[in-house]
This record gives sequence, structure tokens and C-alpha cells, in this order.
Amino acid sequence: MRNWKLRNKMMFLFFLCFLVMLFSVGLNTVNEYHNNQNSLEILDHNLRENYDENIKNQVQTMICSIDLYHQKYMNGEMTLEEAKIRAAQIIRNARYGKEGYFWADTVDGVNVVLYGSKTEGTNRWNYQDTKGKYIVQEIIQVAIRGGGYSDYYFAKEGESKAQPKRAYSILYKPFQWVIGTGIYTNDVDRIISEKQNMQLGEMKKDFLQNAAIIMTFFLCVLVFLILIARSMTEPMQFAVNYAQGIANGNYTGVMPKSYIKRKDEIGSMANALLKMQDSIANSIYEKEMSHEQLQTEKDFLNTVLVTIEDGILVLDEAGFIRMTNHAALSILKKAEVELIDQPHLRVLNPTDKNGIRYQENLIDQTIRSNHSTPRRESYLVAGEDLILIEESASPIKDQNNQLNGIVYIFRDITETMIRQKEIEFLSYHDQLTGLYNRRCFEEESQKLVEEKRFPISIIVSDLNALKLSNDAFGHLVGDQLIVSYSNVLKNVFREEDLVYRIGGDEFAVLLPDTPEKEAINCIERVRKELEHVKVDQIPVTAAFGVGVVIENGNSLAEVFRRADEAMYKQKLTDYAQVKRAIINQIILANYETQPEKRNEIKHCTTMMRNYMRWHKMDQAISRKMLKLALVHDIGNITVQSEVLNKIETLTSSDWKEIKNHPVSGYHILKNIDQYADVAEYVLTHHEWYNGSGYPRGISGKKIPFESRLLAFVSDYAAMTTTRTYRDAFTKSEAVSILRNDRGRRYDPELLDDFLKFLELEK
Repeated sequence: MRNWKLRNKMMFLFFLCFLVMLFSVGLNTVNEYHNNQNSLEILDHNLRENYDENIKNQVQTMICSIDLYHQKYMNGEMTLEEAKIRAAQIIRNARYGKEGYFWADTVDGVNVVLYGSKTEGTNRWNYQDTKGKYIVQEIIQVAIRGGGYSDYYFAKEGESKAQPKRAYSILYKPFQWVIGTGIYTNDVDRIISEKQNMQLGEMKKDFLQNAAIIMTFFLCVLVFLILIARSMTEPMQFAVNYAQGIANGNYTGVMPKSYIKRKDEIGSMANALLKMQDSIANSIYEKEMSHEQLQTEKDFLNTVLVTIEDGILVLDEAGFIRMTNHAALSILKKAEVELIDQPHLRVLNPTDKNGIRYQENLIDQTIRSNHSTPRRESYLVAGEDLILIEESASPIKDQNNQLNGIVYIFRDITETMIRQKEIEFLSYHDQLTGLYNRRCFEEESQKLVEEKRFPISIIVSDLNALKLSNDAFGHLVGDQLIVSYSNVLKNVFREEDLVYRIGGDEFAVLLPDTPEKEAINCIERVRKELEHVKVDQIPVTAAFGVGVVIENGNSLAEVFRRADEAMYKQKLTDYAQVKRAIINQIILANYETQPEKRNEIKHCTTMMRNYMRWHKMDQAISRKMLKLALVHDIGNITVQSEVLNKIETLTSSDWKEIKNHPVSGYHILKNIDQYADVAEYVLTHHEWYNGSGYPRGISGKKIPFESRLLAFVSDYAAMTTTRTYRDAFTKSEAVSILRNDRGRRYDPELLDDFLKFLELEK
């Protein structure tokens, strides 16, 4: 190929490039096809998942809708049959999307609802689709197992041809109905097909566009080759002009390498011309190399100046600015024209931390001493801001050690110092309250001893019932208690007194030059302030201990230990009283959020007392049951009052909040000795005898006797108490509701005994 004619070489390369481009277009088309197939598979998967989630959500929504009538039945507002009729009408009329409807069947296969068709009331147990599948049996079995999906063939409403369909069904236990809905999956196939056709069309369009581009390129290159072939005389003309330049004394001409390497007459002519100017060319080359090296070094210096983050000013020996970098302009907030050729005193004005200008700045020091100056921190006005900088200056010397200029380097360390101070603050302060922490307490107490600030009083305090508050109301309320208490300490003590949070609920105060009597007075002021402080109706209280470090007395550690012991003894003494006060406050708060709750609880305890007397129960059991009747709904304090007093249908989130109140009540009571023995019964008093209650879903005798007994006594008291949205039920109405839930909600044996008591009660 080396000896081919130039025209043949160019044509060969042209066709080779053309083939490579065609291959590239084909490869891209294949890759695009595979990518489209992958995206279609992902789309198909996502669509089917979305359809599944949609029909599941629709069924869950329908369950919530009909549950309203079951609740009305439970509340005695309608009979069970009326509730089912109302629920069936809701299912029959409900629609979603273009074709979405619902159906309901009993667990035996009797159709309850199928959009009002003649199928309603018939048994569909043995119904088969066009593929022979017993679809009703499968749908019912899937629902009984906890809910799930079924695939089958079924005709659309008003059509006779069966189409593929996917359904979701679940058992609604109160009515023993299997409720479901479905979608026709051929919609997914249609979407995928349309997407595939669209992608194929786009691929075809792209292919045609690429082909047009390649053909255009081919024609352009072909024209270019023709022009090249016609310009073969250019090298000859160049050689003539080159020779004329040498003859006229021009030795700077450059001979193209392509001419020199040619094996024909043009190549011989080019080499002959080069030999004529070898000596001149060598001289010119050396000069060019020297110039290029200088330019490279200059470019390197400029690159360093541009990329370095420190601000740099280069000054002459008189202190005038001759060069700067971008970092310096950014820090000083000035344009380059405002700095170049300016005396440094007109631009730079560093001061010390007190805002006083230095008698001699670093640049003047360097000019005077001809030596580098150490780094120092200074303040500098940049624009309208005062920034903290770190600055240094170094001399530029010639070979005779004479000063030629100064390099002044500085950086903005304002943000760095702010972050450092934040870190230092956090290392000595409690993040929640802003008080000093334990580390600071240990260091400062030792410092006060070394400074002999005797007497040094130490007050140790512990926040009461923090764990109870965290368990009952959550850690956010616990944090509010801690913050509220810390604010009281900040307000009571002097500026020179040092207040610390040394643990979760532990606090300490160091009072230098303070006798014990004055420290005790401070404690009394804290107690008085706390009388007016509450967090979510919880009183804020604390236990205290005090100790005094005197010169030549006990060590600080020993005094702290004794103060801590005194505080702990007080905490144990006040423990029951504090927690009893919290319980009483919670009960009062419940009455405030539910004004009618006071009458209901009073009625419940009266009923329980009369029932215990009628039964001649042991006094210990009677006291326990009366206590349980009093506090069984104490967990309602953690439920929003808007939810507790809501008249309209509760949402799923409302029910979730309400169902958590037995757990909250359990956590409140288990920490209080007076009520710990009934905490377990409060936790389980909403469990149902058939296992469908909450929070644990236990059943039968697994539910404690006390909880099973409280269930119908408290419900009877609630039904026969007047509410704002309804009158009290009559005795016969309440008894009828209790009897309807015998064996389901209530223990049948215990309920029968209670109903006998009600018959005899006047």
C-alpha cells in the first residue's frame, strides 16, 4: 500500500471509514432494540405490580366503608341484618376507574353482591371459567387464608366473551363475607403492545436519519477527494515560493514533513532546499527552544497562582502590588484593577483582635528585615465584612541576596474558627439544654478547688419520674421536661453559679464562695419555681442533695458522693407521692379532654362495686377491680382529644392511635407501685374472647380473668352514660347489645353471671 498512488490510498481509506460507520450504526440499532426490550419487560412488571396494589387498596377501602355499618350494629344503632343490607348496597353501587366494581360472597359460595345481577342469592361454589377453573372456590380459599390474588377468565359487564382477569379478595370476618374486585389484564398487554410499536417506529426513524447522514457524509468526502486530486500542483508551487524566499534571505520558512518524506521529485527538491538553510535553521531552533522553556515556566507559575486557595500578592521592593491571584481577589472582594500598582497600605489594613492597627505590618517588617515573617492571625476589612485571616510575608531575593520584592500570603479562616468554636462548645455543653456537661463539671470543680474558692457548695438534683414520662408520653415529652427543668435552674441561679447536666435526668450546680445555708435557700427557690411548671399536664419535680467543700475538709469527690446519696434518699422518700401526683394529673387531664369521661368512670366504679358486693368477692379482689375500673382508660391521655371526641367515622390512622392506648396505659401504670398490679389487665382489657381484639389478639382464657370481667362492666357503663352526640342507652338496650356479643367479645360464663346481677339490680 505504501507505493500506491495517492489517489488510490485516499479512496481506500474513504471506503474503510464508510464501512466502519455502517457497522457502528447497525450495532447501535441492535443495542437500542435490546434496551427497548428490557424497558418493556420492566414496564410490564411495574404495570402488573401497580394493578395488583390498586385492586388490593380498593378492596381495603371497601372494607373500611362497610365496617361503618358493623360499628353501628356494635353500637346498637341497627340490627345485624340491617347492617348487612346497608353494606351490600354500598358494595353494589361502588365503582372505580372505567370498569371497576366489587362483589361479595359468603364463605359457602352464596353470592351476596354482583352489580345487581340475577346471580345474587345463588350459590356459585361450583362455577367454572372458560378454562375449567373453579374460580369462586379459589377466591374464597385465598380470602380465608388472609387475602390474596386469583387469575381466571370472566366476561365484562354486558358482554358474553370471557377475558383474562386478575382479582384480589379478602374475608370480612364480622359478616363472614368474601369481598373482592379485579382488573382485566389484557389492558396491560395492550399498553405493552402500543409501547413496542412506538419504539419500533422511533428505531426506524433513527435508522433512516443515520443512513441519510452517512450518505451525505459520503458525498461530501467524495467531492473533497476529487478536489484533492485536482490540487496536486500545490506542492510544486510551494517549492518554488520556498526557494524564492531563501534567495531573498528569508530563512524562517517551514517545509511540510509530507513533502520531505515523499519518494518522488517533490521529496528530492524539498530535501535539497532544507540543506541550504541548515545552519540558519539550527540557530533559529535554539532560540525558539529557549523562548518555549520560558513560556512553559511562566504558564506553570500562572497555574499555581490560579489554583492555590490562599490569597497571594506579589509586591515590589517599595511595597507596590505587581501581581495577584483569583483567591486574593475573592477574599478582598476587589477587582484586579483595584489592586495592581497600588501601595499595599491603601489595600491592606490588618488589625489585631481588638481592632487596633499594628505599628508595623508584615510587609513593612519584611522590607525592613529582608527576612520571612512568622504566620499570625489578624482581622481584615473585606468589602463590608470584617474577616479573620492568617497572614505571612517572605522576601524575593536576587543572587546577591538583595531584596527584589515580597510575597504576601493570606487566607480567610473565619469559617474554620467558627467551626472550631462550635466543636469546643459541644465538647463542654449539653446539646439538648445548652448547659455545661459532665466533662466541664469535673474540670471546673477541680479548678475551683485549686483557686480555693471555699466554701464551694454542690447541689445535686435528679428529675423525678422521667422514665415514666418517656414510657407513657414518648421521649419528646421527656426532652421537654428536661429542658423546662434546665430553664428553671438557669433562671434561679446567679451568673457566677455554674449549672450542669451531668446525666440523663441528673443535674449539678457549683456555687463558689457560697455556704450551705445559701445553697439550701437556692433549692427552695427552685422548688417554688417548679410549682408553676408543667409539661403536657405533667408536674415537673426534682429531688435534691447538697454538700459543701471547705478548705482542709473532705475531698470534692467525697462531698459530691454524700450530696448524691442525700438526693437519692429524698427521691426514694418522695417516689410514691410524685408518681401518685402524676397519675392523678393524668386522670384529671383525661377528664378535661373527655368531659363526659368523669361520669362514665364514676358509673363504672359504682357498677363494679355493686357487682363485687353482690358476688361477695374477696376484699382484695374487690379493691383491685375498683382500682382497675378507675384507671383502665388512663392510656387515652396519649390519644389526641380531636380523635377521642370525633363524631364522624374514624380513619385508619385514628383507629391505630386509639388501639395503642392500652399499651400506653400499661407503660404508665407498671412504673407505679400503687397500680402496677393492674397494669397487665389494662393492657388486655380490649382483647376479645374470640381473639379479634387488640393489642395482642389473644383469646379465651388466655385473657386474664380481671380483663374479661372489666370488658362488659366498662362497656355497660359506657353505653348507659349520656354522651354529647347521643342519649344514654336504656338498661334493656344495653343488655341486648351485651348478649349479642356473648362468646365473641365477652366471656359467655362471666357475662351470664353479670346479666343475672343486672336482672336483680334495681
